[in-house]
Amino acid sequence: MSAVLTKLGTFHGHFMGEEALLSSLQHATYWTTDKRPPNETDGLGVKWQGLCDRFAHVPETYRDSAVRDLGHRILRWGEWIHDKTAALMARHTTRTLVHGDCKSANIFFKAENDR
Repeated sequence: MSAVLTKLGTFHGHFMGEEALLSSLQHATYWTTDKRPPNETDGLGVKWQGLCDRFAHVPETYRDSAVRDLGHRILRWGEWIHDKTAALMARHTTRTLVHGDCKSANIFFKAENDR
């Protein structure tokens, strides 16, 4: 975990202050609301609850009301979060690139005996 965070920190730090590159880029990542396909969130709350129903056999997790309500909360807060980050971007000039899909499937390590 430490190695991943170090590499990500180095990646972000490398691009800080590179205004010629960064000023040409748009706000945020693909996961912001203005870059998502139209109507993508239609019925999200109901669809999420349907997913929870399919995993109801998992003890407690998908039956928990906070988990079941996640789709509705995303709809309720998504635009607000987008608007707040856009306002911050307009006021601050310090920018960097973000790794758009940092998950375990996209992180590779050398074998222990590999130098």
